[in-house]
Amino acid sequence: MMFCQIQVPAHSIAAPVPLTRTQTGRFFIRTQRFMDAYRKGLTGKQALWATKKYHGHCVLPESILAELDEQDHDTS
Repeated sequence: MMFCQIQVPAHSIAAPVPLTRTQTGRFFIRTQRFMDAYRKGLTGKQALWATKKYHGHCVLPESILAELDEQDHDTS
């Protein structure tokens, strides 16, 4: 069997602070929630609020837009 070798710069191999699998997983899930929020049409500020509120969920519920409208009416 032949394997292809890829030339990788030395600085890209070693991270200054190695991350654990748990940290990497948490980052991925948080990123996934932000992407889901943007897909649903939320702004950056709304996405931040929603990801904090639903931090235990992989994606945001479909009712998130109604909740944001409700919160906007309460604050104004």
